[in-house]
Amino acid sequence: MNEPRAGFTLVEALVALAMLAAGLVLVQQIYRNSMRADLAAEQMNAALWLADRQMAIGVASPLSPGIDAGEGANGLTWRRNTRLADPLVGQSHGLWIIEVEVRAPQSFRTTRLATFRLGPSTEEAR
Repeated sequence: MNEPRAGFTLVEALVALAMLAAGLVLVQQIYRNSMRADLAAEQMNAALWLADRQMAIGVASPLSPGIDAGEGANGLTWRRNTRLADPLVGQSHGLWIIEVEVRAPQSFRTTRLATFRLGPSTEEAR
């Protein structure tokens, strides 16, 4: 009589190998997606920090209407628009709107922040 042999058949080994390969591909995809998410979060954090720094104008110095633009660290570009909220009310009360837009390089992501700020204009500070 034939004695049963110990071990796996070729079909069982191939199925196990295919399952292992599928698992490795899945782990690699999860790793790649987490790296992309980490980079996006890092860019968002840098953009918010830069936007916050740009919105800090007018705290120590008088505000003046206009549009400023520049480039920050890591290639981030920013654009700040400072204007009176209502020309009739703003002249007497100093209510300003400050809008900051920060764009990340090689990305379609844009961070936009806007705030109201009470403060004298350059004309009122004189």
